[in-house]
Amino acid sequence: MHDNNELHQERVAIQELMDEKYHLESQLQVAGLRESGFVSEKNRAEDDLKRVTAHLAEKRILWARDIVEKDRVLAHAKTIQEELERKAVAEAQKERYQGLTVELETSNAKVHAKQAELEEQDEQLWKIQQVCDSLISEKNQLVQSSSTQ
Repeated sequence: MHDNNELHQERVAIQELMDEKYHLESQLQVAGLRESGFVSEKNRAEDDLKRVTAHLAEKRILWARDIVEKDRVLAHAKTIQEELERKAVAEAQKERYQGLTVELETSNAKVHAKQAELEEQDEQLWKIQQVCDSLISEKNQLVQSSSTQ
């Protein structure tokens, strides 16, 4: 009986070891599945990170392009503004020149009118001088004739 009892205990021990082996294999399989799940989750997270990083890089590139375009547009607007200011100054100078030209022409017309008036006065003075000279001659003749008589 002793052999049967030992045999039975060894069979029980073997069964317990087999149960323990099955239990450990199950745990190992679960751990493997968990590790596989963690690896899969890690891979998904890395893929998400790559997508987000690529998206951010694309956004940065678009943002940089927008800044370059805005700078170009501002530079162009500044160039146009400077050109308009130059044209405005030139136009103002042109208008001032035209105004001065009109003023000069008006002054010249006044000078010509005054000159014509002075020439007319000179002519009248000359005529008066002629009359005076004639009167002086007549007076002198009368004085001479009266003194000779």
